Amino acid sequence: MDVQMKKEEENIQKEEAWIEEEDSWKENNIDWKDWKDDDTGWKDDNSGWDDEESPPKEAPETNIQTEGLAFFQSEGVFYNPAMSTNRDLSVAALDCFAKMRKEEVESHNSLTFYKEISENFLLKKKKLNKGSIKIAKTRLSLLENKREEENADLMKELTNASKQKPKQFKGLKIFEALASSGLRSIRYLQEINPELIESVTINDIDPKAVEMIKENLALNCPNSTQTCVSQGDCVDMMKGRAMADQSLRFNCVDLDPYGSASPYLRSAIDVLEDEGLLCVTCTDMSVLHGNNKDTCFRKYGALSMHCALGHEFGLRIVLQTIVQECVALNCAMEPLLSMYCDYYMRFF
Repeated sequence: MDVQMKKEEENIQKEEAWIEEEDSWKENNIDWKDWKDDDTGWKDDNSGWDDEESPPKEAPETNIQTEGLAFFQSEGVFYNPAMSTNRDLSVAALDCFAKMRKEEVESHNSLTFYKEISENFLLKKKKLNKGSIKIAKTRLSLLENKREEENADLMKELTNASKQKPKQFKGLKIFEALASSGLRSIRYLQEINPELIESVTINDIDPKAVEMIKENLALNCPNSTQTCVSQGDCVDMMKGRAMADQSLRFNCVDLDPYGSASPYLRSAIDVLEDEGLLCVTCTDMSVLHGNNKDTCFRKYGALSMHCALGHEFGLRIVLQTIVQECVALNCAMEPLLSMYCDYYMRFF
């Protein structure tokens, strides 16, 4: 009896201790299910719990994000989700430009000849396949045409065209000068027909960014032979390629700096092939909108205006800066698309 009484007293003491402990847990917002009772006392580990009572395991955290058809990581490098519209527009613009270039090359390969359509021997272009060159020459020689000079030029064109090898469109050679995470170039690779892209060179001066670019490429296109990752000053790289060889030039140069793109314009234009595409982003909207006229004059050589048409003035200021750089390099440019959105401007 004494033994039983002692056990009952011990159990009562334990229960009182548990009640006091539980009250203290409630005061400290501690859940009693996170603890376990055994012979050695209370423990904060999960040993001895049944599967139904054990807390669920949390899934491991991941830093992989998605945009468009691309998977990417941006830990430790600059990434701005607000520029997704910019990247969407760039993908659409490059896809359209590549298709246009392909059509131009194919149309250049199709020879043309002129035929008589009126009494005044007006000239009209018509597609001519390679097998019809002799017929065209014979017909032109038989025509009693008053415009002998035009016929002579056409004969030379047909003769030269028959000797030349047809051009082949291998795809665009794209250069992203300031890539950061490389998301823009990866979206080019993932969302544009691979037949329209020959190579994509992704550059950044930050070694951490270069490592991140390689990791993101491994996530999306690990076996791609179209990519080349480089580290260095993009201005020096573009100048070196422009001076080295024509074959090292690019069809498309994409500039997306933090702030003004004016320091990169001349070298970017210089490394472009003839009829290439220059894509430029300027994020210094406050400067171009007239909030800081002195800075605008220093960077762009023009005075901005803070008014209802300030964004329009800003677009034209950047365009005239690009024109001035083209004039210095003895070339010309044609604006295809210019727009402003949020805090940046985009030009093609």
